[in-house]
Amino acid sequence: MAANDNWRNLTPTEKDKVQENYQRWQRLPPRDKEHLRDEWNRWQRLPKDERDRIKQRYDRQRRDRRED
Repeated sequence: MAANDNWRNLTPTEKDKVQENYQRWQRLPPRDKEHLRDEWNRWQRLPKDERDRIKQRYDRQRRDRRED
């Protein structure tokens, strides 16, 4: 039920993006899906402070790239 509520609250653009991502996922070969699942599980096992540090570093690199 909660998933349906979340879907209803999305804008049409957000819904389109979700559907595009789902279709991309469906087209991936099984080996790639497994790799992505492994990476996601590894990310989830990291301590929160380490995830936060990685996110900050990523955001900083993205920001620096835009300024170049």
